Amino acid sequence: SNEKVPEKLHQLLLEKSEGNPYFLEELLQDLMESGTFKKENGAWEVSHEIQTLRVPETLQEVVQARVDRLPQGERLTLQSASVIGKRFGYQLLETIAPHADKLPGQLLTLQRADLIREWSRQPEPTYDFKQSAVQEMTYQQLLADQRRDLHQRVAQSLEVMFAEQLEEHAAMLAHHFSLAENETKALHYHRMAGNNSLKVNANIEAAEHYTRAIELAQDHAEISIDELSHLYLSLGRVYELLAQYERALDVYDQLREVADRRGEPKVGLRARLAKNTLRVTPTPLFDAEVGRRMSEEALQLAREWDDPEAEAKTLWHIGLLGRLTGQDAEAVKLFEQSLAIAEENDFEEQIGFTLTDLYWSYLVLEPVDKSRETVDRAQEIWSKRENLPMMVDTLAGRVFVLFLAGEYTQAIETSKRALEISEKIDNLWGKSYSQSYLGFAYLELGEISTAFETAHRSIALGNKAGFFVPGVIL
Repeated sequence: SNEKVPEKLHQLLLEKSEGNPYFLEELLQDLMESGTFKKENGAWEVSHEIQTLRVPETLQEVVQARVDRLPQGERLTLQSASVIGKRFGYQLLETIAPHADKLPGQLLTLQRADLIREWSRQPEPTYDFKQSAVQEMTYQQLLADQRRDLHQRVAQSLEVMFAEQLEEHAAMLAHHFSLAENETKALHYHRMAGNNSLKVNANIEAAEHYTRAIELAQDHAEISIDELSHLYLSLGRVYELLAQYERALDVYDQLREVADRRGEPKVGLRARLAKNTLRVTPTPLFDAEVGRRMSEEALQLAREWDDPEAEAKTLWHIGLLGRLTGQDAEAVKLFEQSLAIAEENDFEEQIGFTLTDLYWSYLVLEPVDKSRETVDRAQEIWSKRENLPMMVDTLAGRVFVLFLAGEYTQAIETSKRALEISEKIDNLWGKSYSQSYLGFAYLELGEISTAFETAHRSIALGNKAGFFVPGVIL
């Protein structure tokens, strides 16, 4: 606007706001709403002497003053909305607002006061707080008991509204039940949100939800050991996918301690096996000697306790050590024993893991077709389970199978598909592995510079991910 603010007031406002445009805007709104700054006869005037004018010192003060001047109904509605979040829908607000029948008029008043604004009208009216500061400061004005009660009501309303899509809204439900201090419900939804995040490879979010669920579970003795095992093993797996291997080891050690306290030796064995996986696979923690000793101890316990799942996993571990140390004939025997136990008991995930490594040893000892059949079977399992990191693993292996079969163009296309998935889920390990064998195909096609560029890129990414295979084979 070209209309001028009185010079002395202008200087005072600049001094108080320290140049913060939002603070300055709120100060002007506050002065206009209080009647201190108003337009008369076409000119803006101040109703008090500048020297006696009381101007709020902080943004919090000015927002609080504006909220305090609202009629009680509008103020309570704004506070209820602040509990939902910066953006809120009419339907949810209606379930917790103190005067739902007056809600349309109250929202209109709040819009005119420039505290909220309409964000969309479809599929339902949805509103935003104009600034995060308004939402945050309005929320802070609530007493602790009021916040807990409102968060509980929001969460219960969400459960009713999204009864058929609870998994989709699990993170929001976990948030509100946590702030309502309803630990049982919060634990339930943090676990659900963690599972959902892991499924779509949102690994940082998954780690946050699993960590919070484990914290909540500590004070609940009624939580089953299977539930706890799932939380710890899932969190450890997330850290592996994030290439945070030491943190994964720490989580598995914590699970073993929990199992010991609860007198659950089989769960303790699961923790040991998860930890040993990092010793027998190509990670920075690979240690053939430690891995073999731990595997032999685990195999003895698995057989003593008649635990076929642990036995199949341990045989896979020992087979991995054979494959990575050049003992492929022995590795094949162990992999096939693992596979037989897993197939007999329908341990689908273990079948996938064993097949994923068995085809490498077949490459050394058997015709390419047998290896190709095995890797394709593994890929079908990971595709069915929607396990994208393991799909990348089998696709990357298939690149080498296609290279050996002389199908260079198809090898390149398969590598590109694996890289595309890896980039989609932001998996460093997959980005490296998907390009590990690509250079061989480019060499055969005479594209030497592209082959070397691909090899260097794979090695560099592998170093970042703690994945040593590209550095060995290239």
